[in-house]
Amino acid sequence: PINPGNSGGPLLDESAHVIGVYSQIATAGSQGNVGIGFAVPSNTVREVVPRLERGDKIARPYLGVETSDPTDPNAPPGAEVTTVTPGGPAEGAGIDPGDVITELDGQAVRGSDDVSRIVNAKRPGDHLNIRVDRSGQDVTLDATLQNRPDRTP
Repeated sequence: PINPGNSGGPLLDESAHVIGVYSQIATAGSQGNVGIGFAVPSNTVREVVPRLERGDKIARPYLGVETSDPTDPNAPPGAEVTTVTPGGPAEGAGIDPGDVITELDGQAVRGSDDVSRIVNAKRPGDHLNIRVDRSGQDVTLDATLQNRPDRTP
């Protein structure tokens, strides 16, 4: 169990291999833990910690959208854009809330997890070709990924 004050420990699989490090828990205000924990994958820790120890800054790619799986049963498979961050790459590319992202750089998007996976495999400054379904119309857009900000507006 993860509770306030004991995050940061190892996440183990059933064979006691470290597969992550607990980093956060979801709470309901003063009600405490709601049973949802978050962990940083151990491979990410292995990559990032030595760089941080050297004083390097870690730059992560940022598109500036929040997505969910489509709510419309008639929508194509993809990731429905629920929020576009003002001033972010997605807004600059012309992505609108309600668009369903169906493809990123030639890779099919079947759900919202695919957006995170594909974007996180890129670097800030990389160009991203984006295909969206906008009310039944296939639209192709282009975005340039930025450094993920410390905080979003």
